[in-house]
This record gives sequence, C-alpha cells and structure tokens, in this order.
Amino acid sequence: MERNPLRRGRSPADHHQPPQSALHSASVGDLFVQGAIAMLIGLPLFFSVWFSLWFLGGLLADDWQWGRIVYTLYYPLACGW
Repeated sequence: MERNPLRRGRSPADHHQPPQSALHSASVGDLFVQGAIAMLIGLPLFFSVWFSLWFLGGLLADDWQWGRIVYTLYYPLACGW
C-alpha cells in the first residue's frame, strides 16, 4: 500500500477508516445510482431473454399462448435460476 501513487504523501494513520464512518458517509446516494443503473441494464436484459425463450418455445412447439410453461419454465430460466 505504501507504493500506491494515489496514497503517496499521506500518513499511515490516514489509511485506516473506522467502519461506521464508511456507513454514514456521503456515499449512500451512490447506492441509489448503482441500483438505478442496474435496473436500467437488468430489466431489458431479463425481458429480452424471457421473450426469446417464449419465441423459441413458440417456434419449436407451435404453442404461442402465454400458458403455464411461460411462468414455470421460461421465467426461472430468464432469472438465471
């Protein structure tokens, strides 16, 4: 850690942060931004996989109805279970 150029010039006492200061710092708003970005990326990815599985099932089985298999098989596969 002493050779890290980003931490050069600081005293060794500055390297340690108590855990409660990290929890109560101003970075809590970053969690909201990270969650929003994850939702913006995750939801389209989830729906594209789910609809792709539904489309393939419709092509292979010639069953285009939203039946039980869409929710019991395709949904867990799209979720990554």
